[in-house]
Amino acid sequence: GAPSPLGGIYHGQRSEILEGAKISFALPHGIGVSLNQSAFYQVYTSPSQIDTHFVTNILVNFGWKFFQGGYSLDFANSTKIGSKSRQKFTIGAKNLAIYTPLLTVHPSFIFILTKNFTQLIPLFSMALSKNINRTFFVFASCSRTYREPTFNELYWPEDPFARGNTQLYPEKGTNLDLGFRIATGNTFLTGTTFYKHISNAIVWIQEDKYTPVNYSVAHHYGVNFSLFHLHGPISTD
Repeated sequence: GAPSPLGGIYHGQRSEILEGAKISFALPHGIGVSLNQSAFYQVYTSPSQIDTHFVTNILVNFGWKFFQGGYSLDFANSTKIGSKSRQKFTIGAKNLAIYTPLLTVHPSFIFILTKNFTQLIPLFSMALSKNINRTFFVFASCSRTYREPTFNELYWPEDPFARGNTQLYPEKGTNLDLGFRIATGNTFLTGTTFYKHISNAIVWIQEDKYTPVNYSVAHHYGVNFSLFHLHGPISTD
């Protein structure tokens, strides 16, 4: 038993199983393939009923030289929502490098064919880098991001404490990064400052129950530092 959001006492039991797997392998002619699978299974038992909720994602990625692609399948099955599915296909290019006397330019692009192949989302990014000397490297980047609501955010079966929100919009963001890297022998120091502007940010809040909602705009910013040292077969990060 636990206090419910309305202040009463509700008796129930929840059992959860999380599972995931990843397999990566190389094909002839430099083609790389990875298979990713994750699943969430829940059984909720109350004095009046037993509810089950199952969500899984299957992701297949492939890459060849500068090109990349992927196929994603989301599937949910629940005693309360029935069966739901969503397919997505992506294709694009990354790790490109255009060398100039002043800077190295790294453009990339990806096209997302989503909503069961009915909507096309183009995403582009650009990074600039420069070696100041043999040990000091600076970089800057700008990118666009797109994230669809997960099936748990959309279809979490309503219980006394939480519920999903089928009216959620995808998140769309713009990321700006500026940083440096210092490499001296086996030691690497990296510092990055970042800013993210996200439209329709998805956040879980507590109303009468916990539920995900869209915020019109969210701003994330901060600074990251990383120190990596390699000594023999052991590395410290």
